[in-house]
Amino acid sequence: MEILRQQMSEVRETCEEVYQAMLSNPTSWAPFLPYSSPEQLNEVMMTIDALLMPIKEPKGFKPTFHLAKGLAATSLVALTGATKSLQKGEHTFFPAFIALLNQMLSSLHSMIIFSVGSAENISASLSSQLSESFEITAGLTGFPELVRVTIHIEIWHPVTGE
Repeated sequence: MEILRQQMSEVRETCEEVYQAMLSNPTSWAPFLPYSSPEQLNEVMMTIDALLMPIKEPKGFKPTFHLAKGLAATSLVALTGATKSLQKGEHTFFPAFIALLNQMLSSLHSMIIFSVGSAENISASLSSQLSESFEITAGLTGFPELVRVTIHIEIWHPVTGE
């Protein structure tokens, strides 16, 4: 996992340079990304960073996690090549870059689902965020009678059935 994090850090640094170049010269890349903006790409990169950091690799025979990790590793190699090409100003690599970002997000999603303790963390996080949102809504709209709501989310594991 540490190797993936290091490679992602390198990709992130290169993407930061690409992001700054996109901001300084928007007409050069616009024909290659008609439906995207530099801010969207930057947000996706930050999301990938944030998702990759807390993943804990399970011990033992966990084929789904390892398949997803393998897909992430191969996607990251191709993503590194695409970002280096973008850094050189080869804007024709933007469509491949977008596809690789999607592939990376997909593999990270599977890694999160099958990592150590992720189901409990996800459900706890979602319920706390939801109750915080209700509290903020109650305070902003002037409805103090809106009480704190706790949502229990159960996640069914497709392999173990639990």
